[in-house]
Amino acid sequence: MEVTAFCITLLMNALMLLVAHIQHGYSQTLVSDAAFRIVPTRLQLFEYESVHFTCEGFNVSAGCRVRTIKELIPKCSNDTVTSTVTCSIDFAFPSDSGEYWCEAGGGKRSNTVNITVTAGSVILESPALPVMEGEAVTLSCRTKLTSFSSLITHFYKDGRLIGSSPTGNLTIESVFKSHDGRYKCNISGAGESPESRLAVRAKTASTISQSPNEEPPSVDSDPPHPQSPNNRPRAFILLWITLMVLMVALVLVVVGFLHMRRSKASSKTTAAASHSVCGEDAEDDPDGVTYAVVVTKPKQH
Repeated sequence: MEVTAFCITLLMNALMLLVAHIQHGYSQTLVSDAAFRIVPTRLQLFEYESVHFTCEGFNVSAGCRVRTIKELIPKCSNDTVTSTVTCSIDFAFPSDSGEYWCEAGGGKRSNTVNITVTAGSVILESPALPVMEGEAVTLSCRTKLTSFSSLITHFYKDGRLIGSSPTGNLTIESVFKSHDGRYKCNISGAGESPESRLAVRAKTASTISQSPNEEPPSVDSDPPHPQSPNNRPRAFILLWITLMVLMVALVLVVVGFLHMRRSKASSKTTAAASHSVCGEDAEDDPDGVTYAVVVTKPKQH
């Protein structure tokens, strides 16, 4: 009985684990949905400047806000025509630096963006959202100091110098995944900017439109990803369902096997007891004949 109770407990735990993973996968599907996103106007800004965040793809009537790990941004406005919510910080301070995202009811949450507010004199202006492979990207180094007529600007990727410019701009004509990284700039005599990440997305099968004269992608290029982000959580859920079903089936087989063994053992015990009783009777009368012993007392005269 103890083994059977243990197997039943194991079965219940497996079912609870299955339900938990299905719920987790469903929430991941909501969070990873590319339709929900936050679009900042800038990634870096000087102290006391303003920044605006737009939440796209959410149900405006259900409520949606931009927040950090510490608090919600109180100044927001809804646009029911475009189904967007815009939240603003009018006078930013270095303490406002950090990650921002949009969230709404039902567990819906957008991507996160990292905003840096600096009290220094130099910032780097770069794309606020990930860019697609093959697109042109311009990085601009800006200073709030107006006394510099000729600015020699140096650009760095992951701490390594990648180029210099007298105009303060650096253009990458066609970005690749190898351009993904953290960038900063330095203006001689003015200072250095904070770092911001330039995110590059690989082309998927749906975005590749190869012309007849275009060379096919090399073997070293990133392979297409036919599976969309929305399908990955569903595949994960199906995998867990399969594993849990197999585990439940295994537990049922073990319980059935133990029950059969207990039934056989009980049958053998009953048969042995019956055979023992019959055997004792057989020793008294091996031929199956019953004898009676008659004792006769002598007559008294």
